[in-house]
Amino acid sequence: SILYVLSLVETLRGIDKEKLRTFYGSNPKSEPVISNLEELNKIVDEQIKEESVREEIKVYLKRINDDYNFISETLLRSAGAGLSLSIVIHEIDKIISELNEVIKTEKPSNKITTLIKHLADLIEGYSLIIKKSDKKKQNLKNLIEQAIFNIEFRLESHKIEISRDYKNFNEDSDCKVARNLIIGSILNILDNSIWWLEYGNIKNKKIYISLSNDLPGYLSIIIADNGPGFGLPTEEITKPFVSGKPDGMGLGLHIAKEIMEVHGGLLIFPDLGDFSVPDEFKNGAIVALAFKNEGNT
Repeated sequence: SILYVLSLVETLRGIDKEKLRTFYGSNPKSEPVISNLEELNKIVDEQIKEESVREEIKVYLKRINDDYNFISETLLRSAGAGLSLSIVIHEIDKIISELNEVIKTEKPSNKITTLIKHLADLIEGYSLIIKKSDKKKQNLKNLIEQAIFNIEFRLESHKIEISRDYKNFNEDSDCKVARNLIIGSILNILDNSIWWLEYGNIKNKKIYISLSNDLPGYLSIIIADNGPGFGLPTEEITKPFVSGKPDGMGLGLHIAKEIMEVHGGLLIFPDLGDFSVPDEFKNGAIVALAFKNEGNT
């Protein structure tokens, strides 16, 4: 019967995902991160002719490699390491892919160095979380700007317009957070929006970003798009390895949820009316990163 076939497919899917966890968790030398970092080093040597810029980038790449090895060894010794390591791999490889595209298509620029520095800071962020590092006071507007900068190349190539309503937020927007983990969470949500806007064949693609204190006790980053919305129940899509994308790993929103919980905050999928969002975004995907407002001092 159809139900039996669907059940069988789901079972096989679960087996494949378990293999993925095992593969990435027990065989660090076969992880894509190592080979991709080597490939990125080669591209830098070939494309970046200015010696000072190339050497600065090389310093960051070495730092990335050292921090990644520390994270890998630590997670492999801990319970559930396969899943945790897969999360780190997902984040690193996404940014490395972005860097490869930028370096191949653009002349040497500050953007390339900034992106590589961000990757180095992101890996260091994971390393510091493992070491239980303290969070620092950050301006959420600046973190949003940095996230947009990191994927500016993709936004332009997909012809996506960003509505920056957060700039109109006139109240205090400082929070104590791990800077690069929050940037990573914003990037994961924007990454999903870009994919679904393209998949949904939306003509005038738009992403709306705002700051809000509509949820009592919280300062929230609201990210909405004018795409087709969520294809799966929102209570399911934050689970690891659950994705509505045909080829998705199902880690992006799971990572964002875990990071928000580390910060004592919430990842929310608001109902209409919970936050003020323009009408053109109300049928798309709406996500809120809600940070506890404790005076932010």
